[in-house]
Amino acid sequence: MPAGQKLEIKYQGRWLNISYCYEERGEETLFFIHGLGCCKDSFGGIWKAQGYHNYSIFTFDLPGFGDSSKPTSFSYDMKDHAGVVDRIIKRLNLKNLHLIGHSMGGAIVLFYLDAATDNALSFINLEGNLCPQDCTFSRQAKNASWREFESSVFDQIKEEVRTSEDKDLRVYYGYLCKSSPYAFYQSSCSLVRYSDSGIILKKFLHLRVKSYYVFGEKNKKTEIIKTLNDHRLHLTSVPQS
Repeated sequence: MPAGQKLEIKYQGRWLNISYCYEERGEETLFFIHGLGCCKDSFGGIWKAQGYHNYSIFTFDLPGFGDSSKPTSFSYDMKDHAGVVDRIIKRLNLKNLHLIGHSMGGAIVLFYLDAATDNALSFINLEGNLCPQDCTFSRQAKNASWREFESSVFDQIKEEVRTSEDKDLRVYYGYLCKSSPYAFYQSSCSLVRYSDSGIILKKFLHLRVKSYYVFGEKNKKTEIIKTLNDHRLHLTSVPQS
């Protein structure tokens, strides 16, 4: 992974420091957006992965997560996360994008694509939020008041992750420790609201950009996979996950 860099951008009158990694390799760029409570490190494997040597690669930390700014004055709404993505892309003049969003990152891509499809070649949705059933830790957060979440619920989530038998989930603990509790809570409230409303799913089903949905094999019989199949979307299952 290349050394992290800092980018200062202005969004809605406030300055944000965005931590990112970028390596220019080709004309097309793989642009990664991480999930709730994660950070750019969750995509660390891409830098040495086979088959991507001709693609430029960009990973970054959303506001409130990883090593980026964590202001309490930022809304952490999915639309504003998407607005920050737009600022980053324009500031660095990134072109020919393959947008890759995991979990909450998938929802953010969909809001970004509302007004920016000309620069996107494709969207790869890595089990991004689409429906109410996709909300796990985010719903646990939203079901609490901010005071409850700050004083106990966030610690409970972290402990559940830290002691999990799933080693991949235990890795998530380190990312959570670099997350602002306020950013996690407000992002969760926004994510659950849009997931419950059906807005995110509707956006995905009617995209004008070539899109793919990648999901773990254990989820192949879920209702959302049936829905996506019925709409003849491109689906890819990852074995043993």
